[in-house]
Amino acid sequence: MHTDTKTDRILVTGSAGDLGKVLYTTLKTKYPTTEIIGLDVRPSPTTTLLASITDKVAVAEAMEGVTIVFNAAALHRPHMETHTDSDFVDTNVTGTLNLLEAATADGSMVRRFVHTSTTSVMVPAAFYAKTGGGSLPMNGSNTEVPPLPVLDETSPTLPRNIYGVTKLTAEHLCRIYATKHSLPITVLRTSRFFPEEHDLNVKASDYGPREKAIEILSGRRGAVADMVDAHIAMAFGASPTPSAPLFRTFVVSARSPLTNRPELRERVKADPHAVVLELFPEYPEAFVSRGWEPVRPGEIDRVYSVEKIVQEGGWAPSVGFREILEGADF
Repeated sequence: MHTDTKTDRILVTGSAGDLGKVLYTTLKTKYPTTEIIGLDVRPSPTTTLLASITDKVAVAEAMEGVTIVFNAAALHRPHMETHTDSDFVDTNVTGTLNLLEAATADGSMVRRFVHTSTTSVMVPAAFYAKTGGGSLPMNGSNTEVPPLPVLDETSPTLPRNIYGVTKLTAEHLCRIYATKHSLPITVLRTSRFFPEEHDLNVKASDYGPREKAIEILSGRRGAVADMVDAHIAMAFGASPTPSAPLFRTFVVSARSPLTNRPELRERVKADPHAVVLELFPEYPEAFVSRGWEPVRPGEIDRVYSVEKIVQEGGWAPSVGFREILEGADF
């Protein structure tokens, strides 16, 4: 494990974003003697270099002497209303390629590359059309989806929009460059952690702390502090071994108690209140104290699993549903 961060120079792209700004601030606090570069197209207190990852020359200059790269720059789903498909390709694909090329160029000092991806790559459009069981076309085949599926790193990938397609393409670029250049690269498929007003699929009036707490329960959301902690852990963790290859992909989210309980998943869609009460006897009182209604049928339609990063990456989230009931911030 690398511990001498005094010799590091760290680049955080997307440093003005929801994740990047917290990552930058946390790194500055955790490693006060280390140079942290915050690169973004938007001026902000966490942006030290105003540039775009689509600018190959600017990226090459920014990467001089850098030892660790956190690529959190991206166009996200809300940008679909204001940006073209070509914009998404430019930033999410070409921008990532620019960083990878600079990280593997002759003379590069980069020893770790952590790329932020999304769990959206695992959720095809057909999932929304039919999630109660039956046959769903995934990866071009008819795959039986259980009434409450558990999605993880082995789940088929057939993204439903330009955001997911470009993020998945960037993952493949990371895989190719890790293998070709023997550069340790970790892709982190983050679940939701952003403010609810950044989501196009919901109305703000229908989506608040209660709904986010239920997402924590199913592993579809994580605390932003946990997302940041996972990124840092992957950058400063143990070196790759035969059992921990150069290229790794992990889902990062809260840890759902439903992941390894198939008997509960069979019941939770129809009677979630009873299942949640069984798992967390304190849940009704905590919900009532906040003026929240009990969990309703259909509100939990899938579970995201973080078991791989727990077992293979040596990282686990600190905030789960119990912590939410106890008043934790998320």
